[in-house]
Amino acid sequence: RDDPVWGGFGGAITVVEQEGRLTAYAG
Repeated sequence: RDDPVWGGFGGAITVVEQEGRLTAYAG
């Protein structure tokens, strides 16, 4: 799944550009 998340999960947050907008993902 490509569920966007905006914090936490105890890991690094990776910001990627998808469909012309910035989306933060836990990575």
